[in-house]
Amino acid sequence: MIASLLAVCVLGLPAWAAPDPIVVRYPEEGATLPALTATYVMGAVIDADAPFSINGRPVKPHRTGGFLAYVPVSTGSFSLACELALAGGTKTLVRTVLVLGPPAGLPPGPAAIEASGVEPSSDVGLEPGDWLSVGLRGTPGHRAEFQTAGRRRKLPMAETAPGVYQGAARVEAEDFPEPAPVRFQLTDAGGRRAGASSSGKVAVIAGTPAVVAVRSDEPVNVRSGPGTGYLMFPPVGTRFLASGRVGKAVRLELPAGAEGWIDQGQVEVLPAGTPPPLARLHFARTAAGKDASFVLLGLTEKVPFLIAPGEDLGSVVVRLFYAEAGTDWVVYDSSDAFVREVSWKSPAGQTVEVTVALASPGRLWGYGASWEEGALRIELRHPPRMTRPGLRPGRGAPAGLHAGASVFAGRVVVLDPGHGPSAPGAIGPTGVREVDVNFAVAMQLESMLEREGASVRLTRSRDSDASLSERARVARESRPDLFVSIHNNNLNEAANPFAYPHGYSVFYYHPHSMDLARHVHRSFQRSIGLQDERLRFGDLFMARVSEMPAVLVEGAYMTYPEQEELLNTPAFQRRMAAAVLEGMRGFLRGSPR
Repeated sequence: MIASLLAVCVLGLPAWAAPDPIVVRYPEEGATLPALTATYVMGAVIDADAPFSINGRPVKPHRTGGFLAYVPVSTGSFSLACELALAGGTKTLVRTVLVLGPPAGLPPGPAAIEASGVEPSSDVGLEPGDWLSVGLRGTPGHRAEFQTAGRRRKLPMAETAPGVYQGAARVEAEDFPEPAPVRFQLTDAGGRRAGASSSGKVAVIAGTPAVVAVRSDEPVNVRSGPGTGYLMFPPVGTRFLASGRVGKAVRLELPAGAEGWIDQGQVEVLPAGTPPPLARLHFARTAAGKDASFVLLGLTEKVPFLIAPGEDLGSVVVRLFYAEAGTDWVVYDSSDAFVREVSWKSPAGQTVEVTVALASPGRLWGYGASWEEGALRIELRHPPRMTRPGLRPGRGAPAGLHAGASVFAGRVVVLDPGHGPSAPGAIGPTGVREVDVNFAVAMQLESMLEREGASVRLTRSRDSDASLSERARVARESRPDLFVSIHNNNLNEAANPFAYPHGYSVFYYHPHSMDLARHVHRSFQRSIGLQDERLRFGDLFMARVSEMPAVLVEGAYMTYPEQEELLNTPAFQRRMAAAVLEGMRGFLRGSPR
């Protein structure tokens, strides 16, 4: 009876209500699962002590009523029959899902080609000299060839796996005088043939590449390849040369043979005859600010750039694309002691590398860039002036520092409670929502920081949503000393939850954030008591905020009933907040003043 009442309370229902005796939260009814031999099933039962099974296999619920099981499945429509033997009779819930099978391939036999296994399946735009990659799936052990629209000669394909054939060729304009599919032929030993054409059409684009400009004020990502990792994040108005596409991904032609890829909806094609992007670097100067130094690079137009700090955080390198150096002088602000030297070189055609060397290694706190009045404005954040605990007045305490006060006194911290009401993130077995836990931890941490003299700002309120770009804007405009994004984790759909233990992890992206991440991770090791999933570099949006040390924490897993129970308790929420606090404290104590 106690377990039943506990389950009712955790499920968020009053004791007099009549909740469903069995709730399955994952997978959802009618869900399509990938090609799996087993899937995890997560949910809750009203009585944790009653016998419970899924497809006849006993499952022991946690004391909250939450359960997590790993159940064998088979391809096609599959039923998960959940049975709970209560005193008043057995309750049943059947969840039906569709389990996809692996690409079966065709069995050995006469030449045949799978219509769905022909590539390219989306339209492709190439320049003369580019490689065209093609493929097909068909019966194994035969001879495969492909043919472009403008040539009679067939080109060979290699069987790289049974029934999987791949080929490639450099294309010229005559291969595709107009957009057309690729034609395929598979021939068996008896001379029988099967043919197919790709659903994607290929166009060879000869002539001048198009000039495009970033059209979106929202965060724009340029990737190193279609669907691969991020390369740069250009602001609105940045111009590129576009020289091809694969599906909806547009290829951007960068100097020195480099390239990037961007979603076609994020750029606009400028009118024919628009000059290609080429900026002249015509001045460089430094300027001192209250808590930052600035380097202004005079450029005649907005061109793509990359910023990377040096390994010792003693310099910053700004790589300008479609640019040439047209100045031989730098003007230094004599009141600025943070920047030691600004220099540049041209390592390749239409590329300029500007190196900003700092007066002292390890002093860079953060950096940012923005366009203003014909210049790229590079902001270099100074380390904040902090208290030194333990110093007594008159015994070496620098002017402006309060002896014995907390290192958080006077600090500004932005906390980002991950997710929001419309996208609540992970949901645990008994219905505990990640969005609520994240906010509760943030509130605990806010209270701890404020008691130690910090000024805290949250990126969202309890009941409001905020986009990723809005959260990043709050972080930048608040000019905080530290930024922490608070999350809790979830298993992916193909995971075996019992293959290995799961727990906490800490992510960083920029080099100047790594030391903060390391201190927070060590604090979690000391106090959280769950599996250590390591300190991690992660290309995560909220970890990419560069103007201050920024980390993203994943405190625990909503998926596991035991961890969900912990995350739903104020005591564990305080412990998680305290772990972040102590990690920040250690980082600030060890940081340069």
